Amino acid sequence: MNTSSTRLRTALLLAALVSVPFANSAFADIVVPVTSDTEIVLDNGDANALTYHNTPLGPSTIDLLALKPTNQDFQYYPLLKFDLSSYSGDTVTGGATLSLYVNNANVSSFSVGLVSLAAPFNPATTTYDNYYGTEFSGGSWGAAIGSAQVFFPTSAGFYSFAIPQATVQSWIDSPSANYGIGIVTTYGTPGVVDFSSSTGGHPATLSFSAVPEPSTYAAIAGGLMLGIAMLRRRKSAA
Repeated sequence: MNTSSTRLRTALLLAALVSVPFANSAFADIVVPVTSDTEIVLDNGDANALTYHNTPLGPSTIDLLALKPTNQDFQYYPLLKFDLSSYSGDTVTGGATLSLYVNNANVSSFSVGLVSLAAPFNPATTTYDNYYGTEFSGGSWGAAIGSAQVFFPTSAGFYSFAIPQATVQSWIDSPSANYGIGIVTTYGTPGVVDFSSSTGGHPATLSFSAVPEPSTYAAIAGGLMLGIAMLRRRKSAA
């Protein structure tokens, strides 16, 4: 076997090996950590602008995202953002999961609703007044994401919430409209559930499975076919 033929066979073998990771990632489990988060607070129905990330009121640390039922003096609304720009062109193959770490809780059950955000937020400056709007009359709250889900925070640890496939796909297809997720409580007994934020050591994550964009496979297949054609041509000329 001549040197050129050996090189060509080696190149084809390398191309095949390079394609293996792409094939294995066809239905890969993707876990994306939260990119940014904050919390806006409604004080006793007066729309007093508060946020744990830039307020003199509240805990000194910023790793607590607390939820309270709407019948309490304070109502807390965590805001989360996940950057999915690396998956442009991919096709989501099923529903996604939002995982939040509960630091502590003094309530037995909560009904949690997820909503899409209709405008970007700044963790350092966003407040209830400048983001959500006065009371419940409007602001940057978007459509509900799926149905409200009841969970039972009986101990510290990660708790999961379902997000529809179509929602994640829309964030991938239209990254400019991916402003993130808002968390609301729809009912529950009085109490607080504290979630760890991006600075708390247990960041929220969004997990899903996806198929890489078709052009990835097309490029691999095209390279292999070209190599095979060159190899056959060399054999015919020999």
